[in-house]
Amino acid sequence: MPRETPYLHRLHTELPVLFELKISPYVRSEFSCCIFDCFSTAKDGAALLSAFDLAPLRLQVTSLERSFCDKTFAVCDYYLGERNAERCSRHLYDLHKILPLIQLDSNMVKLYKRVRLERQSLPYCASADDGVQLNAVLREIIDTQYYAADYREVTAKLLNEKVSYAKAVTSLNQIARFLEDKRL
Repeated sequence: MPRETPYLHRLHTELPVLFELKISPYVRSEFSCCIFDCFSTAKDGAALLSAFDLAPLRLQVTSLERSFCDKTFAVCDYYLGERNAERCSRHLYDLHKILPLIQLDSNMVKLYKRVRLERQSLPYCASADDGVQLNAVLREIIDTQYYAADYREVTAKLLNEKVSYAKAVTSLNQIARFLEDKRL
């Protein structure tokens, strides 16, 4: 199992939900607030935390693998839907950061196929349509630099860790190569 990092904790808790999807696969993670973190070691902290019911929560959250698949489809959907790329390039950064933490293997192929089927019934998910080759769409996104301006003007300015557009695109290339002969 990949180790948790502050980035991944934020990733799981701050992802905006655009469509109601079944969370599968999922993982159970424990979340706490900064008040708990401060008072858990303080004298009489336990009493205050108990009084205000500030104990950590165990929540069911989307697995990294599922988030990865959904983000791959999302960058393709924005492109195919001719939607303005504004504020969508963040997914490139997320894919770049998640990629080293997952395995691109036969299990991911199965998950991509399952995610495609689930997304086919949703509006604005053109990349899930039968016959759409994700690898070809990713190549077009890379070749046209569809997200380049937004990435430089919006996403790059929000990052704690500097990751250039060129660096993020290397991950899109890797994803496209993986999907190339998978009939996705």
